[in-house]
Amino acid sequence: MTDMTPLTLGAKIRALRLAKGLTQGELTRGEITPGLISQIESDRIAPSFRVISLLAEQLGVAPQEIMSDVEARASQLQTLRQARELLGAGRGAAAAVLLQQLTESELCYIPLMELTVDLAYAHRLAGRLEEAADLYELVEQHALANNDQMLGHICMSRMGELHYSQGRLSIAAYAYRKALEFAYALPAGVTQPLHAIQKNLSICIYRLGNAELALTYAKQAYDELSAASEPSPDQAETAHILSVLFTELGMAEKGSEMAAAAVTLYRRLGMEAQAVDAKLNQAIVLRESGDYTAALNLLPTVIADYYRLGRSTYLANAWSERALCELAIGALDDAERSVERCFPLAAPESAETVEAWRIRGLVAAAAGRLPAAARAMEQAEKLAVQLDLPTTLRQIAQDQMGIFEQEGDAAQADLCRERLLALTAQVGLRKQLAAVIG
Repeated sequence: MTDMTPLTLGAKIRALRLAKGLTQGELTRGEITPGLISQIESDRIAPSFRVISLLAEQLGVAPQEIMSDVEARASQLQTLRQARELLGAGRGAAAAVLLQQLTESELCYIPLMELTVDLAYAHRLAGRLEEAADLYELVEQHALANNDQMLGHICMSRMGELHYSQGRLSIAAYAYRKALEFAYALPAGVTQPLHAIQKNLSICIYRLGNAELALTYAKQAYDELSAASEPSPDQAETAHILSVLFTELGMAEKGSEMAAAAVTLYRRLGMEAQAVDAKLNQAIVLRESGDYTAALNLLPTVIADYYRLGRSTYLANAWSERALCELAIGALDDAERSVERCFPLAAPESAETVEAWRIRGLVAAAAGRLPAAARAMEQAEKLAVQLDLPTTLRQIAQDQMGIFEQEGDAAQADLCRERLLALTAQVGLRKQLAAVIG
């Protein structure tokens, strides 16, 4: 009587190998060793889909001829888990190999677009940014056409991260906004944490010039994070963002409250470097609200901490902030010494150096050295143009106008006024763009 018991995966491979007249050693290839083949044929281990595909290729059959549907599905899911573990470890190139193999399978049991969104992320981690962008666009179109909210939510979140990392703020903001739209359309009972997207969207919108709209998203993120039982780095970062937004919008008390909250949260989390950054931000908020003495009291420990941590760029920011506070209380000699500390600390072509030149000009103007003030502002303007900093250029134009008015040079003051109006219009256009996107 014939035995009708179905062959196991290992038995199928062994039977095919013997039918081809091959030894286990003749099947070896790359990571496939005779020992591994022996374990597979005796069903002591379950091979990955990649290993099965390599064996099938050498045996001259399709992977599906070796595996049953159940085995094939389980093997592909195992390969997907391995790829996602590699993604979690930041190993994009290795994950891409596994994901590409799954997408090219004759019979794939995993939805192609689900694989594609992971493959796009793998390309991004591997530095293949254009390939990643193209795949994200493909998945976005599929999600829109098929009303797949979950896939669309994941895709657009990752697309936002990709474009934000490249400084493409408008595209990143669009992607984050679409990610929220997909999430809001999820079926009842299916929820996703949205605070990371809201936080990132608020940063994009703010950098595009619309602080009011940025505040809306930052508050939504903070409310969601505050409902959690334990503090998180995202909550601390969002408090930091809110302090900046509240202060810029004239709500100094709330800005100071959130700045202090950020310091406390970072300390509770043991994030020392971030706590120092938040303390510098707290000093900025106090200075912008007019409490120069309180700001100056914070800055020495901030500066000492940055020296201890070896963070030159942040040191330049801290010395600039100290110079502004000293300038505000009329301590011009101190302010001049502080601003001169910035130049060797900041990168030559950076926003920090622009600010140092601007403050040098302000100190010189306050001391009555108007030609020197004009030269410093000219250097600040030149570098700000090179770095495309329209908001900073607007501040420089306003400062220059004041210097020329102080000199009695009406013609130059009028030119600065015209430039200020043009820059204000440019910033306004960015703000409108942010509002349209958001």
